[in-house]
Amino acid sequence: MAAAVLICIAVPQRALAACGHESVSVSGTAEEIADACRALDEVLSYFRKIGFQPDPNVSIAFWDQVEIDMFPQTYKPAGKESVGKSQVSGSYDFRRRELQVTSGRRQIRRDRSPWGIEWGQPIAYSILQHELAHAIVAGLLGSEYQKFAKAWHEFIAYSVQFAVMDPELKSKVLANYPDAKPFQFPESVNPVVYAADPDEFGVSAYLFTEANHGPGFIRRILAREVPFSIREFEFLWVD
Repeated sequence: MAAAVLICIAVPQRALAACGHESVSVSGTAEEIADACRALDEVLSYFRKIGFQPDPNVSIAFWDQVEIDMFPQTYKPAGKESVGKSQVSGSYDFRRRELQVTSGRRQIRRDRSPWGIEWGQPIAYSILQHELAHAIVAGLLGSEYQKFAKAWHEFIAYSVQFAVMDPELKSKVLANYPDAKPFQFPESVNPVVYAADPDEFGVSAYLFTEANHGPGFIRRILAREVPFSIREFEFLWVD
């Protein structure tokens, strides 16, 4: 008699009211859903430690690849007509409260090597933490979200990402940037510097935060208690 063989296939699923939060949903395999909940807990814990009580409201989806629309003008698209797609590791859409991230648990080959780290689960998980930081900040700021400069949103997300990053991964990332320094001035946190090298921007953001009392500095930014402008002035957001 032929032996019965059971083949287990990881089928993506969607979990509603996920991770113990009514307004959180996650689409992915069981392992990916578990990753999302663990990363969300870590990011929420960071913000709670600096005095905030976030109530997460986000839809998280894991994909083989994530693409975003490209526009002729970076933030104010003429007629909102996309000129193409760009593949990214993850993205957060604050208007829809949707987070998409490239899975690190699928057999996917990617040329992208953030901070010179080969693509895999550790770096994919860290990027998930980064995008979750964006989602939590969106909830904390509400209608003020659009008034924060894009570069400062990235500054905050990178600072949180490094703070909750796996220590071994963080050591590898920083070792790849031995000459990295904190931003010299707050004005250095701008779209030009970010666009020139997002990876180096992220390292400098983390070092600048650490040089200014760590997580407490992020609390001051979100509470608008810093002595410099973090408001958007390079462009107008268009819905």
